[in-house]
Amino acid sequence: MALYLMMGTYTNDTAAPLIKGNSDRKAAMITMVESVGGVFKDYHITRGEYDFCIIAEFDAYEKVAAIVLNARASGALKDSMILEAIDIEMIRKYSEDVNYTPPNT
Repeated sequence: MALYLMMGTYTNDTAAPLIKGNSDRKAAMITMVESVGGVFKDYHITRGEYDFCIIAEFDAYEKVAAIVLNARASGALKDSMILEAIDIEMIRKYSEDVNYTPPNT
């Protein structure tokens, strides 16, 4: 399973219940992730361009995309970004086999 970081920005309408304390977003994220067979790892409210970050494992990128598309279609999200965590050791291993000639050499 691959580890994904899903970040998003709430719309103004969905931010209000978060501020008022009557919306348990972490519980909603756990339910959402597990509904497609993902493994929930963590959820954080963040400062900066995005309002939150979900960390979860999935066996297919399409499941991550389905989650984000459903959240956007509901009107809850304004912006989103999906990042897949990668193993730098595997990149180093594969880079040993790369045959590349830079331009102008």
